[in-house]
Amino acid sequence: MIRRLLIACVLAVPLAGGIAAEAAAADAQQRPQASSLRITVKDQSGAVVPGALVQIKGAEDKTAAVSMSDLASDRQGIVTAADLMPGRYTVQVAFSGFETLVIPDVRVRAGENRRDAVLAIQKLDESVSVGRDKATVASDPSAAPRRAGISADV
Repeated sequence: MIRRLLIACVLAVPLAGGIAAEAAAADAQQRPQASSLRITVKDQSGAVVPGALVQIKGAEDKTAAVSMSDLASDRQGIVTAADLMPGRYTVQVAFSGFETLVIPDVRVRAGENRRDAVLAIQKLDESVSVGRDKATVASDPSAAPRRAGISADV
């Protein structure tokens, strides 16, 4: 009887360990795997842009709670956002003198993800008028129109 009990215990221990391992594997499959997103900020010539500010926001239901702002690019123009849930995100990149870039559908998969963000130089939309107002012209004797004198004496 003791011998049968001992054999039953010896057989039960590996079986219980196998069940525990299967339960742990199933739990790991249900939890989403952590991801990271590495963004390299560049200008149109391909030069990196250090100090650019990056915002990352969830773009779908399962990532809606994610909101990271003011992540600054390092000396190599790189920003890394770690521990992201796989899904879709909107990325916004801004730097003085460049147009703000919005990338609306960045897909992040499990593991490391890389993306380049190319900033365009900001377009200037300014005009300058050069002239004098009428009051200044009227009060300035040197601004009076000059007439060319033509002499009949030749």
